[in-house]
Amino acid sequence: METTTVFSLEPLNDTESRLIADGSTPLLNVPGVKLEDQYALADGRFLVITSEDCPYEEMLHIILARPGESDFECVNIGRPYTPGIYANPQVITNGNLQFSFSDNGTFRVSVRSHPARNIRQLFNHNAISYDSYLAKRSLSVEQIAQ
Repeated sequence: METTTVFSLEPLNDTESRLIADGSTPLLNVPGVKLEDQYALADGRFLVITSEDCPYEEMLHIILARPGESDFECVNIGRPYTPGIYANPQVITNGNLQFSFSDNGTFRVSVRSHPARNIRQLFNHNAISYDSYLAKRSLSVEQIAQ
């Protein structure tokens, strides 16, 4: 996992943007209006982190996708009426990223080579939300410190 500068966002409305590659190639419509961070993975996939750009009630969107495909995985971090600022990102290993998100704590993002279910996250009542806990996903996010 390496930091990249290939992507940019073109806002579509207050909560959604078009992800652009190399300044001109539209890829996907993604949640969020501010591009917080972006990474390229060794297998060709990319990890993009976007936000709503409202630090007083922030939602962070972690998006995993592959160029040329319209489907993507997304995990959201945040709670209503809770401030959040994305900070201190560190690539731990090729498929792992760690960062802090203000009062919400410290999080680890893991990108698996083989998709798995995130069922244990279903029972955690924290700021992390998946679109489906039962679907097999390559993207996993866990809170590692409060």
